[in-house]
Order: sequence, then C-alpha cells, then structure tokens
Amino acid sequence: MPNKVSIDSGTDILIALLYAPGLTSKVGEPIKGYTRLEKLLFLLDRESGLHRIIEKDYAFEPFDYGPCAQEIYDDVEMLKDASMVHTGRVATETALDNVDDIEQAVVDEEATTRNQEKTDVFELTERGAKIGKMIFESLPAEDRQRMTQIKAVFNSQPTSTVLRYVYTKYPEMTTRSKVKDKILSAG
Repeated sequence: MPNKVSIDSGTDILIALLYAPGLTSKVGEPIKGYTRLEKLLFLLDRESGLHRIIEKDYAFEPFDYGPCAQEIYDDVEMLKDASMVHTGRVATETALDNVDDIEQAVVDEEATTRNQEKTDVFELTERGAKIGKMIFESLPAEDRQRMTQIKAVFNSQPTSTVLRYVYTKYPEMTTRSKVKDKILSAG
C-alpha cells in the first residue's frame, strides 16, 4: 500500500504533474518550456477537481501568452534548490515539434526575454520522482486520470496548439496576450 501524503499546495500539484505520465505513458515525462508548464497547471486548475488546491497558491491572470501565475516561477526555483527538479536546456528549434510561424513567434519571444536561444525543460530528479510518486498516488483516482489525460494531450502538442485551446476556451485570459490574433487566426 502506497504511503498517503497530504496534498495541500500548488507546489504539490506541480510535482505531481511532473511525475504524471504523458503521451509516452512513461512517468516523469519532461515538460518543455514555462509557457507549456503554466498552461498545463492552468488547465488542471480549470478542468479538474484540483482547483481548491491550486487556487490557494497560483493566481492565474492574463499575461503575454495567456494565463500566467508568477508563483510558478518561484516554486520551480525552490524545487531546483531542493534538488527535486532539474531544469535542462534544449535549443528552441528542437524543443518543439512542427514549429510553425506562430510557434516560432512564441519561442522567439521567450528566447529574447531570457537573452538566449534555448528553452527550459523541467524534469524531476530521482529524489523528486520519489516524492512525486507519493503525491501522485495520493491524489483521488479521477484527479490522477485527469492530470494524466491533460499532460498526455497538451504536453505532446506544439505550444501554439495548447495556446489556441486555452485562448478559445478561456477568452478572458487573453486580454494581454502578445500573440492572441496570430494564434486564433491560424485555427
């Protein structure tokens, strides 16, 4: 019987998301880029039973690429400092499949913002995976299933596809988007 842990923070959900299997069905499938990580957490907030936990720590607001919670950046840094998350770097041209003009605009903007031509890839360390497993297995079955479903669908899509879904379903989160017109006109 797995150890049950109390899940009471957005950080717990972030760790569980990084542990959750994705399209490959392999647990711990990495997540490429802050934009994608934020949108996956936003979708969990809006489309799963985890809202009551996520809303305590992540205040999603409209920003440059749709919903953004600045607290996620702090949590990623804290998890890196705690040796639970490793942030690798991949070249932007290989970071995403089927890069199109819209996709490249998002990637270029992220790279320009950070003065680099690479994007972050988030992955649990061995220590993080042990904790992630305990948290993930402590979630109710329906929340584990929904988390896995969201990660499988949206972690494998180009960022532009993820943004198009979020922008279409949650237009109130697009008021400050730099790429809204391009994203929605390409759909």
